[in-house]
Amino acid sequence: LTKTMSTTPHGIASPAASTTPHIKEKQAEAVLRLLNFNKPSNAKESWEEPWKLLIYDAFCRDIISPLLRIGDLRKQGVTLHLLLNADRQAVPDVPAIYFVNPTPENIRRITEDCKNHLYDNIHLNFSSSIPRPLLEELATKTLESDSASLISKVHDQYLDFVCLEKDLFSFNQTDSYIAFNDTTRPDAEIEATIANTVNSLFSACVTLGQVPIIRSPKNGAAEMIASALDSKLHDHLSNMPNLFSDASAAYQRPVLIILERSQDLTVGLHHGWTYAPLVHDLLNFNLNRLHLQIKEGEAPSKDKTYDLDDADAFWRENKATPFPKIAEAVDSNLEQYKVALEDFKKISGGVDIDKYEEGQLASTKELGLFVTTIPALREKKETIDNHTEIATQLLNRIKARELDSYFELEESLITHSLVDKKEVLRLLGDPKAGTAEDKLRLFLIYFLTTDNISSSEEDQFVKELQAGGVTQNPLPFIKKQKAFHESISATLATSTSTTKESGSGFGVGGFRDLLNRANQFDTLGITGQLKTLLNAGVKALLPSTKELYLTRVVDSIMEMKSDLGVENYSYFDPKVQKKMRGASIPRRKTPFREAIVFVVGGGNYQEYQNLQEYSQKQPTKRIVYGCTELSSPNQFLQQLTTLASKVK
Repeated sequence: LTKTMSTTPHGIASPAASTTPHIKEKQAEAVLRLLNFNKPSNAKESWEEPWKLLIYDAFCRDIISPLLRIGDLRKQGVTLHLLLNADRQAVPDVPAIYFVNPTPENIRRITEDCKNHLYDNIHLNFSSSIPRPLLEELATKTLESDSASLISKVHDQYLDFVCLEKDLFSFNQTDSYIAFNDTTRPDAEIEATIANTVNSLFSACVTLGQVPIIRSPKNGAAEMIASALDSKLHDHLSNMPNLFSDASAAYQRPVLIILERSQDLTVGLHHGWTYAPLVHDLLNFNLNRLHLQIKEGEAPSKDKTYDLDDADAFWRENKATPFPKIAEAVDSNLEQYKVALEDFKKISGGVDIDKYEEGQLASTKELGLFVTTIPALREKKETIDNHTEIATQLLNRIKARELDSYFELEESLITHSLVDKKEVLRLLGDPKAGTAEDKLRLFLIYFLTTDNISSSEEDQFVKELQAGGVTQNPLPFIKKQKAFHESISATLATSTSTTKESGSGFGVGGFRDLLNRANQFDTLGITGQLKTLLNAGVKALLPSTKELYLTRVVDSIMEMKSDLGVENYSYFDPKVQKKMRGASIPRRKTPFREAIVFVVGGGNYQEYQNLQEYSQKQPTKRIVYGCTELSSPNQFLQQLTTLASKVK
């Protein structure tokens, strides 16, 4: 068996940022090519799409899910899509396309499929480069079972990340903040986590078709990842041809800025106030799919699923809209729908679009009317109904938990505006105002943003938390993190010396030492309810336009400023020859037009939206945001609580 790198670039760099395809578009294009037996998706050998099976593991299913829906798979000839570890029947005479993570367990299942002759023609696609030992195991076992001839091709795809929006990707790691901050983890586990993160970042670079300059803060997980990625890219570029051969003459190279969640803990806990962060925080939203339980009258609750992505026009236009304006947006869409419906009824003679069926067509004129107008009106109505229901679910939770008050106080704390300490204490001590998690998040933001909190004041807050029902508190971990980062900031502020640019000497042992230091419905009726939102006790608040800490760091690096200590960040250039690498590495002197911002330990929708707002103010700039996982505030809080239980 021989494997093939997917050497057709997933995307080629362009001098104009506005015309460069987004990372989600490039990944979708690569998946379509995979489904077309690794030929360009528009290179069909016949007008008829051949039938095929798609076999994937859970990891690769999550990669495909935000990119293609079931109808899209059918258009590619995929008649069945099955999990690798499920019980599957033999299907002769139909090619099987495998898309899986290269793990020992997956290799074992693939060799069993070959041994049992489930499929006559197998195309193996691995989400990242399959290690040599696993490839040899695959070859040995298929030869032993006399089934090696069933495997037509083996491809490395470099697609082991999940694209949720056009410029948003995640590695879908679980509890990644714990993984990078738990001092009790064995060295082997830390090394494996770092290696997996480096491999996925390499895949993102391949998909973008760009070799970035890399910046990171020193002496932490970010620098370890940056250094390892720099070496991986440099070694790969020394071979020709390579995955970046067609991008070697890129007019503009991006900067990859690798940061750590611990640099700004507050945004990971903050109650959001725009549509997407609220949906992610308050509802069951994962991989662009929302699951709700809908109660209608006396009937039992029904489970309902919504796909929320850019195919949904309302979501696309309003995901960054402050919640008080969502009611206005729903009402505006409803009015547009009513006008379009009345116009259609005048033309069609009063046809009811909900009851009208294709079999009722009486003329060619009616056929054209049905094909062009009725589906669009039905889709518009369904979209309005869906978002009216979602907004109502959010409204009920906001009112019940007084989340507008939490948002207002947290926003004031983060922006260092005037804060009424009594109001903070009132929310913490009121058992009816918010959940235990809401209270804990507010208190931690207060603690992280307030200087010189005395022991007596801290005790006062803890008593109010306990009165409010809080039983677990990650404060021991947070206190040590705050003290550690304050000491680092003080060091940067007074330091005038330069340090070595490469992070190659900072290994897992140094990383562990650092961690140890840190750890010492009815549409009209419901819409009417939403329109009374401001009269229902929810404040008409608008989020601050202030740039978050991460956005200010990105601005400093892209614009070549000396703010926030970025001049002390490590600098890596994978294209620089070995003899020129080290402290004297040549540096770029002109501002960057494109950036890939990656957060180790988890990201969130608020940072992503803040970065997009920043880039939209400067049309020549494009920013891609990635993270080890996209954590909701309560998920992040739970990770902090887990780490606190390990602090001695």
